[in-house]
Amino acid sequence: MNYKYYRDLKHNYLVVKNEEQSLRENEYQMKILESGRLSGLLPCDVRNVNGEQYLYYDMGSMQSLRDRYTSRGMNRAQQLQLFSDMKEMLEGLSEYLLGEEGVVFDIDSIFVDMSTSRHSFMFCPVAAKESGFETFAEQLLDLTSSEDDEAATAIYELCEYASGRGVMTMEGIEKLLKNSEKTTAATPTPASVSIRDPEPFLYEGDREAMEDEEDEDQEEESRGFFAIRKHDNLGLKRADKRLAAKVQLLFAILFTAILAAMVYIRMNFVLTQQENYMSMGVMAVSVICGAMCLVRGLRGIKGKIEPTSAMGRAQEMISEELEEPEEDEYDYDYEEPVTPGFYKTPLKITAAGNSEDCSDNRTIVLDMDNEPKGELSLYSRNLDKTVRIALDRLPLTIGKMEGCVDKVIKDISVSRIHCRIVRDEDSGRLALIDLNSTNGTFKNGLRLQPREKNYIDEGDEVRIGRICFDCR
Repeated sequence: MNYKYYRDLKHNYLVVKNEEQSLRENEYQMKILESGRLSGLLPCDVRNVNGEQYLYYDMGSMQSLRDRYTSRGMNRAQQLQLFSDMKEMLEGLSEYLLGEEGVVFDIDSIFVDMSTSRHSFMFCPVAAKESGFETFAEQLLDLTSSEDDEAATAIYELCEYASGRGVMTMEGIEKLLKNSEKTTAATPTPASVSIRDPEPFLYEGDREAMEDEEDEDQEEESRGFFAIRKHDNLGLKRADKRLAAKVQLLFAILFTAILAAMVYIRMNFVLTQQENYMSMGVMAVSVICGAMCLVRGLRGIKGKIEPTSAMGRAQEMISEELEEPEEDEYDYDYEEPVTPGFYKTPLKITAAGNSEDCSDNRTIVLDMDNEPKGELSLYSRNLDKTVRIALDRLPLTIGKMEGCVDKVIKDISVSRIHCRIVRDEDSGRLALIDLNSTNGTFKNGLRLQPREKNYIDEGDEVRIGRICFDCR
């Protein structure tokens, strides 16, 4: 079945052209489909464009089975989710007296919601039956993870069932689900061990990330403990300084009182020459000591009130202890910085098969076509650290959802499964494919249409979300 992808401002559509040019024979089916009453089916809208009829299926941000499981195969839990959703969809069709004839069983026509892992199927009454359920089972076999023995065994049984029947029935789906229940029930459970709720499915990368997070939490707690101790020490030092400042001010007041008493005595009593000299010395000492205590006390009080400078510096010291610079937790390759010594290294130039010098100022034409060329890579331009994406192992799926892509880019503008880079079998060139991303994939400033091959060469600019890459 031939179809194309179309994107407007907020929607992504899978467009199917109606070759029959009439929907009267399937009018009831189309009314049920357009009403949106059936859960598990893609919403559909019939549009007339230039005298031709098209069926627009709204995919939203969902991914097809092929795009979802190409990088990492489908495991047993995901298989069961697929067939459980398929059973629910077929039961809904039977309620409205619709058969499975209009359901398109193809890994490019069944879509997965990345946030809920639920599946949506494509119901097209005018679709030509190019392939049956047997072909669909073989396609699922290619997508199944080879590391999951239970999933591989189940899919082989499905292929045998489909080869004998040719069509998928409720009986076949129930058989697959019952086999899973029997396998679960056959697992021995010791009587002394309490049965806990099953853990949610996690990819190996997710488990490692959770373990790393736990280790980081423990290290952060230990760093926080020592930082708190340092904070307490700083607090004690500040308290001592405040106390010393108050004592200095108290002495300044005391010396002021002594000075005032000496002035009062000299003004109201007649003193001898010896008493006069003694009072003048006491007054001079009181003025000097009082001034010194006043200045030091005011400095201490000023250090307490102003920039909260001591407090600010202490908080900065604590934040430096608690917040270490984050390391990139994803396996990116970074460009090595070019050192000044690099340019001082003498460059040895030799001609092919000729070691003549340049005394006669001749210029040799290099054979650029026969120069050895390495694999191209993508280098980021607008990040703090240069991210290198090697293109030596293809196909390569890029996104931010760990366990579903080959290269993880943790950025808010990058979709869970954003784009894929493949090598064209005929020409051998690299091709960039946008996988229905929200913010799009761009080549040299032009936005790519979803799921269309666009060749990239050395010197091209590739933008994934808001991150720009140079291909070199």
